[in-house]
Amino acid sequence: MPINKINSLNPPFLKKGDVIEIIASSKFVNKHDINLAIESIKAAGFNVKLNNSLFNKLDVFSGTIQHRIAVLQEAID
Repeated sequence: MPINKINSLNPPFLKKGDVIEIIASSKFVNKHDINLAIESIKAAGFNVKLNNSLFNKLDVFSGTIQHRIAVLQEAID
């Protein structure tokens, strides 16, 4: 289905004080990997939420495909 004004969603722009959740939807991350991202988000005036499973590790991934899908969907919801 092509995207157009009839069937697309336009969420409001983020504003200072909004919460940005960091998830690992593919490769695993460690705290060192995301420190700069956290600092940058906070410096822009946003609050940061780290997903409970952010630092999970399964081989090179952040969990099973089913788990990563669930984490992404939960963050969107």
